[in-house]
Amino acid sequence: MKLVGIDPDLLKCGFAVWDKERRILEDYGTKGFWDLIEFISKHNDGYKYIVEAGWLNKKSNWHLQELGTRSEKIAYRVGQNHTIGLLIEEYLKRNDVKYELVRPKKSKIKKEEFIKITGISQRINQDVRDAIMLVYGF
Repeated sequence: MKLVGIDPDLLKCGFAVWDKERRILEDYGTKGFWDLIEFISKHNDGYKYIVEAGWLNKKSNWHLQELGTRSEKIAYRVGQNHTIGLLIEEYLKRNDVKYELVRPKKSKIKKEEFIKITGISQRINQDVRDAIMLVYGF
């Protein structure tokens, strides 16, 4: 069984593949939405997808301020990312692919802690770190 962690993003989703049997991280990085859908279409037997699902969090008004503020822009971007996640979930569901939705952790893992846990010291973005942490070590 292989686990695939996905952190949905409008432009590039964080992506990681963990081989449970060999207990190794096979692949990680980013994939655009359509590249991710293509990957899923080719890799569903023996795979389970773990999707970070921020839309499951109850509190959704944490960016409320006046219109045009930085917080409003962040909230708009978060909404777009949630839409990508919902589309990924819909694809997985429609194609009978094994998957699980996971609420994001309240605090993101810091680079130093990530290196200590995984041994991966190369520069990677938060979306990729989150995708890796969804599946790492299982």
